[in-house]
Amino acid sequence: DAFPNIVFFIVLCLTDIPLTMAPNSYDDQYIGCPSTMEDKLMDPTKNEFAPGKKYTYIWENAVSFWNQSKGSVLLPENFKKVYGVALLAYTAVAICGKSTTSYEKDFHFKSFDFLVTKAIEVLKASQTGCYDVYRGVSNLRFTVPDPNKPVRFGHFTSSSLSKEVAEYFGTDTFFTIKTCYGAKIIDFSYFPSEEEVLIPPYETFKVVGVKEVGGKTQITLHSDSKSSNFNCGSKRAESFHVAPGSLFLGLFGMLIQKITLDRTHPL
Repeated sequence: DAFPNIVFFIVLCLTDIPLTMAPNSYDDQYIGCPSTMEDKLMDPTKNEFAPGKKYTYIWENAVSFWNQSKGSVLLPENFKKVYGVALLAYTAVAICGKSTTSYEKDFHFKSFDFLVTKAIEVLKASQTGCYDVYRGVSNLRFTVPDPNKPVRFGHFTSSSLSKEVAEYFGTDTFFTIKTCYGAKIIDFSYFPSEEEVLIPPYETFKVVGVKEVGGKTQITLHSDSKSSNFNCGSKRAESFHVAPGSLFLGLFGMLIQKITLDRTHPL
């Protein structure tokens, strides 16, 4: 051999992502919007999805799946069928958080955003208390620039009630989270075994702990409040904060996949 004493290593480079308040995220809560606006956002297939495109394919499959297997689900008060379809479509795609500009350019479906936001709001109103959940991430290393400041994910974020399920999706960064605004969507998912709780982009958290274990990052977050920079589709002059007890789709990325029984995006 020409190089008998050389050992080759494959080095996996992790992408560092700072966990902050995600100031450029699209985080609309749609509080007090005109009914005319809400009516226009109830059906994305009429105004936004082009016939025959992948988004329409995902939506139509979600409608079919709902009609076949979700009709017997006991729905909470004010929960509309279209909310369930939107959640099914959400669980059928791979997602990642992007900037406001990217959202408007690459996934400018305000109807979808509105429906997922409303679905979480109505579901959470029927669910009591907070949830202790977990989120596992591969090939990404989240950092916390200032542990004394609140943080947000800034996009709809999948998590699981099961630590084992979350670990399956990755441990390069592993979150232990107490969410008080995330909603359990097990009955509205293609993958109920994942025991998913969906965290909205506007929920803020206190950083309780950050540590490195065996080259992996572990972050513990506790729900703090709500904060929005957008409302009813427009950016506010100042961000809107709501403390716990008082009175989104986050930022869907470009990675849209066909509906399949194999989950590919990380919790």
